[in-house]
Amino acid sequence: MTDLDLGDLPRYGSRAWLQLTADDPKRAAAILVAAEQWRRHHIEQRWLDELGEYDPVAWWQEVTRDADAEAVKLARHLRGMRTQRELRNAASKCEAIPVRASNGWPPVAVPGRPGWRRCLVNGQQTDLNSAPQETAA
Repeated sequence: MTDLDLGDLPRYGSRAWLQLTADDPKRAAAILVAAEQWRRHHIEQRWLDELGEYDPVAWWQEVTRDADAEAVKLARHLRGMRTQRELRNAASKCEAIPVRASNGWPPVAVPGRPGWRRCLVNGQQTDLNSAPQETAA
């Protein structure tokens, strides 16, 4: 079949395969490819079933091989990332940026002072208490 040089074959049963004529060699070649894949699948399944029966440890290693490889890739990726503790330490070493009101923007809440807002009044940073004031009775 490799000597026929049929190019890319459509998958057996796909829309492209269904559109081939009955005498198209690509149609027959796709059927043979699918049959071979099915045969190999059954051989592998039979082998895994027997392996699971006679050597469960080897069976487990075989069926988790791809997952193990992905876990190794993920571990390599995670190893290059900073931990939550490292991120917190880096953030705590940064100097806080002071809150500044900007012209044309609404007032900004002042950290650590509930109810207070920083506004820009006549070009000056001004803190105003936006909470209602209690009156003495």
